[in-house]
Amino acid sequence: MGSRRKKGLRDKKLLYGVKQFNVEPNRGIRVLIDAGFLQPENPKDVARFLFSEGRLSKKQVVIFVTFISHSMNLFIDSLLRRSENSLAAMRSLTRRFCASLFDATNSSISSWYKL
Repeated sequence: MGSRRKKGLRDKKLLYGVKQFNVEPNRGIRVLIDAGFLQPENPKDVARFLFSEGRLSKKQVVIFVTFISHSMNLFIDSLLRRSENSLAAMRSLTRRFCASLFDATNSSISSWYKL
């Protein structure tokens, strides 16, 4: 019974970290590190998590990877390592994040020019 309670608590902490990331990526990453889901100062671990956790906001992932962190190369490297075919991997990346990247870029441009 105790292991179920621990698993439930761990799941709640993960969900809290995901929700925090979806609001403010840096804060979410900090929460996930503090809860032990990510290793501090390990960009490969963060890149792996960003790619594999399906509940993260795609828009926030794109913002974090392209504008906040310096882990874009590690993120793409993680994607390419999962696939035998690099063209298929890039298509997968495009399908998953293209609309979110467009939205994030559009939002940044709009705020810059106050459109």
